[in-house]
Amino acid sequence: PPADVPVRIQDDLLLDINAAVSSLVIDPAVTFTASDLSARTLTVANNGSLVNNGTYIKNLETISFAGAGTITGVFDFNDLEISGGLNPGTSAAVSGLFSILNGGFLNSNSISYNTGSTLFFNTGTVFNLSAANPEWNASVSPHHLQIGAGTELWLYDDINRLINGNCTVTGAGAKLIWEHDQVTPANTSLTFAGNMTISSGAEVNIYNGDSHNLMTYNMFVNGNFSVDALSTFIMNEDIGDDLHIGGDLTNNGVFNSNNRLVVLDGSTTQNLYGIFTVISKFHYLETDNSSGIVLNNDISVEDELRLTDGLINMGTANLILEVNASVIGTPSSNNMLVPDGSGAVIKEFNAAAAFTFPVGDKSGTAEYSPVSITINSATSFGANASISVRLSDEKHVNNPSALSFLSRHWTLQQNDITDINYDLDLQYLDSDINGTETGIVQIKSNDNGASWEPLGFVDFLNNKIALSAQTSFSVFTGGNPVDLPVEITDFTAREFKGEVLLKWATLTEENSDYFDVQQLTPSPLNTLGNWENVLTKTAAGQSFSPLSYEGIHAHPFHGVNYYRLLQYDTDGSYKIYGPVAVSIEKSDVLTYSFDESGRLSLFFNDNKESVVSLFLYDASGKLITFSGEQKIFRGSLSTDFSEVPFNQIFFLHILSPDGSGITQKIIRK
Repeated sequence: PPADVPVRIQDDLLLDINAAVSSLVIDPAVTFTASDLSARTLTVANNGSLVNNGTYIKNLETISFAGAGTITGVFDFNDLEISGGLNPGTSAAVSGLFSILNGGFLNSNSISYNTGSTLFFNTGTVFNLSAANPEWNASVSPHHLQIGAGTELWLYDDINRLINGNCTVTGAGAKLIWEHDQVTPANTSLTFAGNMTISSGAEVNIYNGDSHNLMTYNMFVNGNFSVDALSTFIMNEDIGDDLHIGGDLTNNGVFNSNNRLVVLDGSTTQNLYGIFTVISKFHYLETDNSSGIVLNNDISVEDELRLTDGLINMGTANLILEVNASVIGTPSSNNMLVPDGSGAVIKEFNAAAAFTFPVGDKSGTAEYSPVSITINSATSFGANASISVRLSDEKHVNNPSALSFLSRHWTLQQNDITDINYDLDLQYLDSDINGTETGIVQIKSNDNGASWEPLGFVDFLNNKIALSAQTSFSVFTGGNPVDLPVEITDFTAREFKGEVLLKWATLTEENSDYFDVQQLTPSPLNTLGNWENVLTKTAAGQSFSPLSYEGIHAHPFHGVNYYRLLQYDTDGSYKIYGPVAVSIEKSDVLTYSFDESGRLSLFFNDNKESVVSLFLYDASGKLITFSGEQKIFRGSLSTDFSEVPFNQIFFLHILSPDGSGITQKIIRK
């Protein structure tokens, strides 16, 4: 028909063109099929109408109202789009897209949303929905929801809203904003029965909330929740507006939970993917899923981790509990953190405090094996001060015990804490005991099992390793003193009148032969340096009472000196203890400076000229770089150390051709 004329259908008709009409009436006993095998568009002019007195059969059509309009009779549309105020009558339904374009809205009555249909806000402007809007309110529940680029959908009023399927907010400028701030108490929710996808520069914002502290609002996403690299999800800072997620949670953009609670409460295993640190960290996180949570990337919790039900399986990921973070709940073998892979539970500290790591394993049967630590003192807590815990339900591969031991070990590490002193409790289970429990000694290793230090018998009444006044972090487990014939209790080094006083002690000795003390000296052929003997002491051989040993190293380096102790048995086998470090000040000190490019200049106290080699070590004594021969000219030299990171402590060892040298602490600021 000519465009924009009224059309009455009086015989069966198939729409096989794109058409425009001012109105359309289907007479009784007539069938109108809205499309052939191609997608067809029927446009109804402003103030036009659709009337069905016969039969309407949807196919691949789009019915487009160019402005205001009315619908009368039974219609089950494929796609419907509106650009003005539409009265859909009482019998209109949509099975595909119901697109609300710029200027479109329902002015009375509502649309019926068939399963699989989508309410699509694609106005390119701001669209406000209150409780009175028939598009979506407390009694009208669309199946899927989509918000297009440039479109802001604001939800007002405190009513329960439901989407029976998925929510997709996609495109630059696309926003879904849920705002409510009422005085009257209420508990309302926004529920998405399927997935929520925020993509391509879109944003979802739970906004304002309840500053009156009277109401609790919750958003429920029963399926998967994902935020892509260009998109944002923001929760408000007021009371209420917690988020419950039943599926996987993925964030590659911004996931800002502010001061609100995120609850993982699905019924099948849930995965966390992407970024959940810094701005996207959790403030309050609750796990309530008996099927468990799997971390695929590191996550941070700032305020509170609520363990309600289920295991948090960490794999290779770290779970970071920030300084003010606490753990709430009753941990057990059904409700705990599982750092039994390469990932760790990391607790940050800024002062002496006590904390219990609610950890265990699930290598076979899930077993709860917590770690409790009390920091008694420390010289300083740096900006990144933390303690990490991992555990394994197996005998440590280097545990030498053959008779009685624990088939469980814990690995604890500290970062950025100076001169720490702490107490430690490690809980084990009956199933971890091998041999005779009363014969198991608490042992720790600072070198991953190359050597072990015995620390008295386990607390067999309470199934735990209980240690006090510890000063180093190690691998901890249990072994048998018969398998550890020499029990070294201490090995220390301290400055004494410009020399180094070395001391160590044994609780018992069996078949011990002698002790060597070695000093670490730099070497251009060995990135770890060379250990050279500086002291030898004959051992007691057999002893069942404590013995003490000491000796003097008369020629230490200037700066930090590293020493280790080797204990030899009569059969030639040996164990290594340490290293320990001591700082020695000598007169031949130097000053230094870095320029902007990272070039290091050294200035000596005299105007000597010589050739030296430079070795740079990190704070643990590991060689970072070796410069080769450098010439000192008139008391100074300059070399490129641009690879040295900023604001970290390093030790520069300057070695002369005659083997003498000095070590200087440096920091590039």
